Amino acid sequence: MNNNISKDILNKASLIFLRHPGQVFTRADIQNMLGVSKSTAFRVLTKLSRLINLEEQAEGQRIYYSLSEANAKEISTAIDLVLAVSDRERLALNFLLSRESSSSIFSSSVISLGNKLEKAGLLINQSDSIKEVIRSNQNINDNNEYIIDTLLTALETKTKITIEYKGAYSDNVKTHELYPVGFYLRDNNLYLYAYSPKHQDATSFAYSRIRRITLEYDKHYEIPSGISLDDVINDPFGIALAKPQRAVVYIYNKQVFYEKEKKWPVGTLLTDCPDGSLKIELTFSDPFAFRTWALSLGNDCYIESPDDIAEWVYHEHKNATERYAVRFGNQTPSSTTKNG
Repeated sequence: MNNNISKDILNKASLIFLRHPGQVFTRADIQNMLGVSKSTAFRVLTKLSRLINLEEQAEGQRIYYSLSEANAKEISTAIDLVLAVSDRERLALNFLLSRESSSSIFSSSVISLGNKLEKAGLLINQSDSIKEVIRSNQNINDNNEYIIDTLLTALETKTKITIEYKGAYSDNVKTHELYPVGFYLRDNNLYLYAYSPKHQDATSFAYSRIRRITLEYDKHYEIPSGISLDDVINDPFGIALAKPQRAVVYIYNKQVFYEKEKKWPVGTLLTDCPDGSLKIELTFSDPFAFRTWALSLGNDCYIESPDDIAEWVYHEHKNATERYAVRFGNQTPSSTTKNG
């Protein structure tokens, strides 16, 4: 007899108990819910009793199994502690769990998460506890969930879509033909990252401003090489508005401490300089957010590259200095230099 139990069956059985803490189930219940044989259901319950501390209660010849709320909470806490998941993984799990179905769209994310849990000695890679953690990060409501369903279908089948989209600073609604690349979260908001064949570039669209979506059923696509969702979710400055760029900045004075305390994306290089300044080499894809950040640091930030943003910040400082000079009797402040 084959005593091996697939991880998929164990995970499904675990989800039953994690989604219903305190509820009792018989072996027949689990057998019917999993669609397995009587002997397999028995072996699954025996293994889960050891792995997640199921409680057993006998009444005559019938045994009832349950996962106490305390144990369920303990498992949830453990999972929350070991998970250092990316926005993409959290979003992927949200859809997989809330819809109680699997999808090939986010398979790499789910596999990555499963590996992390396995290394931590945890069995569950799709538990209801994760759903509760990430539920608060979503701006998704039941009234327009069809948009999500349509986007998922487009991603799964690589079908072109047309959206009607409201601008960020006006009431104008424009139509865009797009190839969806994926979803990501930024500041608790959901975004679609998609490639525009008309403009031959990819950019972000806020889910909350998508007014209508249509599947172009007979039009399928392949994402051009070089277009990656990873570049977007690793951008520390807002949503993606352009192709990623590399920047080099120097930070001075007390600001050095605060910038070192930040959690920068993978690929960011921090170097302590002999003069006490901090050199930061990073990638960004939102020029407006990046230059606004640099400008906000005033004399404590010097942009070495890219040149166009450095020049913009210079002129903003120069204009501000001229205005204040009039107010304070044409006193000329010391100039902004790389040496602070």
